[in-house]
Amino acid sequence: PDDATLEAWLEDNKDAFQRPEYRKVVIAIVTAQDLVDEIAVPEEEVRQLYESRKSMFTTPERREIVQLLLPDEDTAREAQRLLDEGKSLEEVARALEDKGTQLSTLGPVPRTQLPPKLAEVAFGLGEGEIGGPVQTPFGWHILRVVRIEPSKVASFEEKRAELEKELALEKATEQLPDFAATLDDEIAAGTPLEEAARKLGVKLLAIDAVDREGKDPDGRPVAPEDLTPEMLEAIFAAPAGEPSLLEETRDGRYFVFRVDEIEEARPLTLEEARDRIREAWRRERQLETARELAAKLLEEARAGKGFAELAAAYAGVTRREVGPLKRSETGSAFGLTPSAVQAIFAAAEGALVPEPVDTPQGVALLRVTAVRPAPEPEDLKPVTDQLRVGWRSDLFAQLEGALRSRYSIDVNQQAMAAILGNGG
Repeated sequence: PDDATLEAWLEDNKDAFQRPEYRKVVIAIVTAQDLVDEIAVPEEEVRQLYESRKSMFTTPERREIVQLLLPDEDTAREAQRLLDEGKSLEEVARALEDKGTQLSTLGPVPRTQLPPKLAEVAFGLGEGEIGGPVQTPFGWHILRVVRIEPSKVASFEEKRAELEKELALEKATEQLPDFAATLDDEIAAGTPLEEAARKLGVKLLAIDAVDREGKDPDGRPVAPEDLTPEMLEAIFAAPAGEPSLLEETRDGRYFVFRVDEIEEARPLTLEEARDRIREAWRRERQLETARELAAKLLEEARAGKGFAELAAAYAGVTRREVGPLKRSETGSAFGLTPSAVQAIFAAAEGALVPEPVDTPQGVALLRVTAVRPAPEPEDLKPVTDQLRVGWRSDLFAQLEGALRSRYSIDVNQQAMAAILGNGG
């Protein structure tokens, strides 16, 4: 299409091609992290925190264990007899392999990752000693301790930097409101925002253009790590030219800003969005052509022609079956729209849908080939039972998620596989 055609089309569709409002803004953002480097934490406080958390810095004793997993008590007794004769675990495993005996290695694992009975034996042995047989829900076990890793407590010096940083951030968070108020007082006293921010060492962002969604004119996010939706909401509610009041975000940061320029929303010009406008014009022409063809095909279908015959006679027309569909579905899984699904359920079995329907791919004619009635109430019990099981599973999953978020849970999958006899 020539420019005149596109200009005329754009005038009729200008609401779909709008340049959003943009604002030029300067914003100072104060965070607790900004104050951390200025805060000195007394060593005594760091040591107190270390002592209060010493148990958290303790790595429990761990043991590497070789185990025989035996299927029953008789096989376990036979294995013990062979060990008493001087055979090694490896030799016993080979001798009793045909009876389902398996040899595997566990760990190193802490006591908490073993079944209680197994842990009692394993952690009662010295290095190189053999213990058992002992029964667990997984079978009978005979163990040899290969290696012992003693319990270890991380030293104060190893944890010092981490704890100092935590305490400094805690103190910075406590001091943040007063520090932010100092910035507010500077601005209230007439100090320009930029000068006040530099004076206090506050992060300052100068943004040439940002829209309500936090994007620049090229559609790229502007300072996504700093700008939040609540900041943008405040920026777009403020007049130009005056510093804002100091505000606090939900995550505990403070900010103050000044809007320098406001570029009002307006229709895009052809030059600004030529490619988008040309593509939209082309799609509209294609849709109009498709609708005209669909109307013609509908008349032929009403006259008795089948969809397969129509698809074979016209280039670009295809026939396919969709469904089964439920009334509650959107139809997206089959390339349909909710309005198309609604039209399908308004038609009788074997009937044509009265009018062509638009789809994401073009235009479609629809015929209902089969209707499956909803189940009678007495047939719904399997469905309700299934839903009840699903709800129960969902509730347990939510409970598990809540517990995992509150308490640290660590499952040693290798140890579990070995206990179950799949450890090799």
